[in-house]
Amino acid sequence: SEWFIAPSLQSNASSTDLFSEGRKLIRYGYKANSIILPFGRQIGNWGDIQIGVRRERVEVKKLLPEEPGPDVRIFQTTEFLRYRVDTIDSLAYPTRGNYLTMEWDRALDQDGNKKAILNSSVLGMSAFKRGEWAGHIYGEWSRSQGDIAPLSLGGFLRLSGTPAESLSNKTVALGRVVIAHRIGSMPAALGGAVRLGFSAELGGGFKENEAVKFSKIKRAVSSFVAFDTRFGPLYFGAGATQGIGSSFYLFLGPIW
Repeated sequence: SEWFIAPSLQSNASSTDLFSEGRKLIRYGYKANSIILPFGRQIGNWGDIQIGVRRERVEVKKLLPEEPGPDVRIFQTTEFLRYRVDTIDSLAYPTRGNYLTMEWDRALDQDGNKKAILNSSVLGMSAFKRGEWAGHIYGEWSRSQGDIAPLSLGGFLRLSGTPAESLSNKTVALGRVVIAHRIGSMPAALGGAVRLGFSAELGGGFKENEAVKFSKIKRAVSSFVAFDTRFGPLYFGAGATQGIGSSFYLFLGPIW
């Protein structure tokens, strides 16, 4: 059947740092359990559309500076609609095809006293190959309307010289070009191609109802060596963001 249902259970723990003017102020720890129930339809062999609901239980605790007292518990129900096109040829390092995701979700307040949080996003990528060169063009736009749920940039290929998730706001935009040249191969037992690559990135965050100004757009570049291992692509890289600084990366897994 072209129609499908794909329920899932998730449990995770993470920490997030909050920044102001590039300085780390607070670190929060999160523990979340959720159940997700999407209902969708496959569109040929190139995409799908889904509608569904996600129910979450989240525990939040301030870690730095440490704050005594019980964790804050949040129960939240989110409705979502997602449209996806996926014709890329490789999860690890695409060399042809396109990827597009358009998503809208509404997080309902548990006590009904606040406005629902509305999030919308568009993410697109087109991969290419010319001889031993391959890469992709990528664009992302996300917007959040509500009291919380800021969106963020920072990290490898997301303004590469910027600390991970340190640039946040109600609207974020990101564009980049990544290109890499195949410079060799690993032993067959260990993996595949070895690539030397570069990226050029533009991105920024904007407040609600704030006009997009080029002066607030950050420019970043990176260079990396990627090894296509049996465990996924392994990256050794360095990046710099104008006016912010530089970072070095050791990264395992798909990053596009």
